[in-house]
Order: sequence, then C-alpha cells, then structure tokens
Amino acid sequence: METDKRKSNKKTLLADDDSTTRTIIADYLEDDGYEVYKFSSPDDIGEIIKECSIIFMDVRFGRDRPAAGLEYLITNIKNGDLPVDTTTIVLYTRWGHQHTDVKERRKTLAELGVKYLWIDIQSGVELIKFREIVRRRGQ
Repeated sequence: METDKRKSNKKTLLADDDSTTRTIIADYLEDDGYEVYKFSSPDDIGEIIKECSIIFMDVRFGRDRPAAGLEYLITNIKNGDLPVDTTTIVLYTRWGHQHTDVKERRKTLAELGVKYLWIDIQSGVELIKFREIVRRRGQ
C-alpha cells in the first residue's frame, strides 16, 4: 500500500545549480502534472527529500566537487532519509561522468543496492529523455 501511495505521488525533487537546465526540466515535469520542488544548492533541500517519489539530480549539483550530487544522495540514503525502493532516481551530467570521484560514487550506489537511471546530457536532445522517463514511471 505504501509503495502504491509513493508511486502515485507526483512530488518531484529537481536539483541542479544551472538555472537554464533546471527551468527546462521543470517545465517538462510541470507540463505533465508533477509538483516540482526546484533547488540550486544541496543546503536548501532539507526535509522535502523524504516526501518526493522522483528525484532528478545533476551529478555535479553544487559544483564545488565533481560528484557533489552523488555524495548528497549517498548521505541521505545511508541516513535512511531516502527510501530507494520506492523512489525513482534520475542522475544526469554534462561534465563529470568520467571523473574518478563520479565513478567511485556510482560504485558506492551499486554497493548500496540503489537503482537509478543515468543520462549524459550532451545536447538538448537528451533533455527529452526526462519527459519519457516520467511518463513511463506514471504508467
């Protein structure tokens, strides 16, 4: 029952420090009826992460480290604040997918049993994948 409730939950966390990318993705999600909570810094997210059934996060969210977004997720998973069995996680990047820190954090996510979708954004075409992912999840 709790799983069904989270699946029908349209609360979506969008974490990206790039305002243009954040706006484009948010527009896609909002057009499909999702309630989008947008954040430009990990420090601003707080308790809302516990309520969202979908998370879209830039791997380099925060920009201070190549894997800052992944580190944030890992911390919240280990703390029990993010129920990974009922949350759809979509990670994306334009810059850091080959960086050693990113590879190490992805390995940690795998060790924790976290399932996620990964998108390398090299052009605006890949942003269309976000809409496809959300629509499939809602079915």
